[in-house]
Amino acid sequence: MAILHINRESGIPLMGSLSFGIVDKGSQMLEIKPNTGCNINCIFCSVDEGSCSKKTMDIVIEKNYLVEEIRKILEFKKHTMDIFINPHGEPLLYEDVVELVADLRKFGYVRDIVIITNGTLLSEKVDRLIEAGLTGLNISLNTLHEKKAVELAEAPYNVDRIKEIIDKVKDKVKITLAPVLMKNINENDIEELVKYCKEHNLEIGIQNFLKNSRGRNPTKQISMKKFYKVLEDLEEKHQIKLIKEEKIEKTKTLPKPFRRGQVIDALLVCRGRYDDESYAIAQNRIITIKKKFTHRKPVKIKLIRDSFNIYNGKEIKK
Repeated sequence: MAILHINRESGIPLMGSLSFGIVDKGSQMLEIKPNTGCNINCIFCSVDEGSCSKKTMDIVIEKNYLVEEIRKILEFKKHTMDIFINPHGEPLLYEDVVELVADLRKFGYVRDIVIITNGTLLSEKVDRLIEAGLTGLNISLNTLHEKKAVELAEAPYNVDRIKEIIDKVKDKVKITLAPVLMKNINENDIEELVKYCKEHNLEIGIQNFLKNSRGRNPTKQISMKKFYKVLEDLEEKHQIKLIKEEKIEKTKTLPKPFRRGQVIDALLVCRGRYDDESYAIAQNRIITIKKKFTHRKPVKIKLIRDSFNIYNGKEIKK
């Protein structure tokens, strides 16, 4: 597996891709993705991560470069922010994750720092992360039964060990379980997780499985109407709030240099995560295009996506 190491000297910006870097959707929540890669192979993974992935390259961002670019965004926004470390993969594989949390904690605008993790590597770093300033853990626990967990992860998955860690740190950091509801796969497990969270005073945020063209799709997705009906029934049965209406504060967003449909000049710089992807750069943004990379060269690109400063395009022959 090839690895793309991104630092300031690489010339690759950190805004513009959903796969890595910084994602700002104009709210008080900033999503950062310091790495790709995962230690398990979930059968429902929406981003096709793990050792059985069809990708051909992983990405790792140098910590100091990432922190400096986050600082610039915080100073632009001048607003209290919550930072979610949520890469395409497992964040605890990022070698500098503890130091990253510690550096983010130094910024005055930062309120909560949350890591979204599969939980399997927590025993190695959880104490150091909390000492560094972590305030939240969102754990993707999809069943309380180890045999089932191993089947879903297609990898070793010690549920009892994860529960031990939760008990150990739940008074020090906010724990949220974030299972994915999959039709005909773990529907009964979801109710057990609801009861477990109520008994242990944990938050739970149930997600609906959504089909993804690049992801793994072991089942059909159910409609959002049916999904919310499941949540409503569980709420009534267990007297627990599952449908949460969180107020998301809007903030300033970085200016968008491009618009969908626009044709721009860019520089094709490297291959993407998949063999049929390449990355181009223009005006301090990454643009992902469907094209096998051969060499660096100037290209004309027609943009087919521009939402939230995330850009996809296709090459236009000159």
